[in-house]
Amino acid sequence: MTYYGALQSVSKQSDDIQDRDYTPWLEYFTKVLAIELTRVKDRVQNLSLDIKLKNKVGRQIALSERQVDMVQFMKDHEALYMRDAKELIPEVSDDTLLRDLKNLIDKGLVKKIGSTKAARYVLI
Repeated sequence: MTYYGALQSVSKQSDDIQDRDYTPWLEYFTKVLAIELTRVKDRVQNLSLDIKLKNKVGRQIALSERQVDMVQFMKDHEALYMRDAKELIPEVSDDTLLRDLKNLIDKGLVKKIGSTKAARYVLI
């Protein structure tokens, strides 16, 4: 069932709001919510289970969605170059990406190797 299908199944039942059965909508909503919560939980667990990060930092660190994507990329590919960051997160400027990377460095999660455009970022 789709979002609109679930809504229509409730609205077509009766003109009296009190006589409507909201079960199809609630089933749809809880199913979609469960899928999204599972996705978020899996992503958080994947990052928090990384022993290198856990031992290095020793505490939970707040990361933006972009930073989570960058850290995940570094875990999967060993390093992140600026061109990778631009492809991974194309909707923001280079300055924003660099600020996010600098913040990861300041938090002790990432180190920069090299300089200028050839620099790469790796997990500590």
